Order: sequence, then structure tokens, then C-alpha cells
Amino acid sequence: MKHHKSSNPSQSVAADKIDALQHFSTFGQSLHILRRNQFPSKYMVGDVGMGKWKDWIAKVEQQYQWLPENRILWMKDNLRGVDGELHFLHLEDGITLRFDSEYEDVQMFYDHNSNAKMVSRFKSELKGLRKDQTKFEIGFLQSELGSIHIKFREFTPYEEDLTTFLGSEVEQLREAMISSINNEGDSGLYLLHGQPGTGKTSFIKTILSQVKNKAIYITPGYADQLASPDLIGVLMDHPGSVLLIEDAETVLMKRQADNSNAVSNLLNLTDGFPADFLKLNIICTFNTKLDDIDSALLREGRLKGIHEFTKLSIPKANELAKHLGKEIEITKPMTLAEICDAGSLQPELAVNGIGF
Repeated sequence: MKHHKSSNPSQSVAADKIDALQHFSTFGQSLHILRRNQFPSKYMVGDVGMGKWKDWIAKVEQQYQWLPENRILWMKDNLRGVDGELHFLHLEDGITLRFDSEYEDVQMFYDHNSNAKMVSRFKSELKGLRKDQTKFEIGFLQSELGSIHIKFREFTPYEEDLTTFLGSEVEQLREAMISSINNEGDSGLYLLHGQPGTGKTSFIKTILSQVKNKAIYITPGYADQLASPDLIGVLMDHPGSVLLIEDAETVLMKRQADNSNAVSNLLNLTDGFPADFLKLNIICTFNTKLDDIDSALLREGRLKGIHEFTKLSIPKANELAKHLGKEIEITKPMTLAEICDAGSLQPELAVNGIGF
């Protein structure tokens, strides 16, 4: 039959039924169930380029059979005040597609009676829709209506690498981490600790700006979900990523009743079965004593690197201050942040320090 496009998809029968579900994060799955009366499997690809998606779906709509009521395009500002679009298409071959421009992901739903060759071909083609990699990007986990997504945003690296002033051990660790992370197939755990302002965040930014892998920021609040099926499913779309967990005491401290799941999940990601196919490099920062860290995380083979960041000695602090053009008198060891901020007007408001 001839291919069709719906001129007013919001009035379609499928849209009316799906709207009643009041849960747009599951619309693709719901549409598949409505049309096939079968619960589908899901395949998802994240970090999809809008232009690539539009070109690809236009070809799909020309090449394959679908009914007008099974093509739905909603502008998200009509749904909940957020710019973007949701694009749904159910094909007669038993495949349902869902694209979300806000989260930049494509979901494909299929069942055991779907066209297997098409499913396999679409999986391969969907991977090719990922955006051309921007060098300096970091992904943030977002949870919406029970679904976990990763939203990537560009970050600006520092104009120069100040970690060279932190000592030879830091330089050696930096080079070892960059080499290992860039080596496809390598994975492991890196622990960075020390007082706020001593250079942990500067060091991490330097690492992320010199590796080809995607970086994903994990908040401590997701610690208990590190090995959850939803999060594992999202991470499977980004194998070889660098996971950054700041203030990771909950994940790292010796197992107690209130954090045993978090520690076990981290162990599985670094040396368990999930580690074999996710190939993650995990960087954790913490401020607690090293003696408080669960000994299993420090096992050789799992732990790839550890370093305590400290204040710069007076000679090193003077060297950095001179390099930055700071005319300050240094009479005691100082943190990297203290030297960089010297001479800046500071508000008279006490705030908790964040790693610099």
C-alpha cells in the first residue's frame, strides 16, 4: 500500500488512547501493545543527533509500510511546557519507534513476531545516528516518571593545565589514567581524595579533556542504583564511559546496613560480571579517611590508581603564584584554589567548599 502521513496526528485514534494513559515516557511501549497485543522488548540508543534522526526516519517512512493513525508527532511544549518533540511511528512489520528530542534518544520496540531482519538492521542503523562526538562533553543522569536518561552538555576545560604544579606523582597518575582510559577495553577504579580546593576537580577536568571516552556524572543519590536494571540499560548504550562520582563516601565506605547495596553495586561495576561488557572507568572523589574505605575496593586489579591531593608546599605555591602573576606573600602551604583566588573579592559569607 502507499505510505501515509497524518496531517493532524493529535486527533488519531492511537493518540486518544495513549493520551488516556497519562504517561508519555511509556507511549512507545503502549502504542506497540495497542497495535500488537504483545509486550515488547526495547532497544535504546542515546545521544542521537536531531538532523541524523530526521534524515533516517524520512527514509524509513518512505521505504516501509505504516498506517496514518500509527504516526504521531507531538510538540512537547503542548505537553508540559518543555521545548522539543516526541515522534512515534509503528510499522506494519511489527516495529515501533519513539524519538525524544529533549533527551536525544531513540527507543525501538519489537516482539518475537516482528520482522527479525528489520530489527537487526535497525539496531545497526540506529547506532549510526549518534552525534559526532564533541570533545568536551559530560552526561548527567536525569530521572523522569520512572525512566533514567543521560543528557550530555558541553563543558569548558581550563585554558591551561595547572596540575603540573601539583607534583610528579600527580603528573604520573595523569599520564597513566589518560593512557589507560584511551586504551579500548581497559576499565577500573580510580580514587582521588583530599581537602576541598586541593585540585581534585582540576585534575578530573584535565583527564576528561584528553580522553576520547564519554563522561557521565553520577550524583551520590544514585549510588544505590548503580547496578539497577534501568541504569545498567542506559550504560550499555555508552560502553567504555568514564563514570564520575563526587563526594562518594556512601559508595566507598566500609559496608554497613545503610550502604551495603551501594558498595556491592560499585564492586560489580568494577570487577563483577557487568564490568566485562560495560568496560567502565570509574573516578570517585571523597574526603573521608582512607582507613574508612571498604578494603575490597582497594584490591589490586580492581583499583587502578589512588592519590591524596594536599596543599602545595611554599616553594610550589610560590612557583604557581608567579606563573599566574599573583603578587602575594606565601608563608605557609596553600591549596590550589587559595592561590588561584588570591586577590579576588570574596563575599563575606561562609559556604561549604567544593573541590577545585
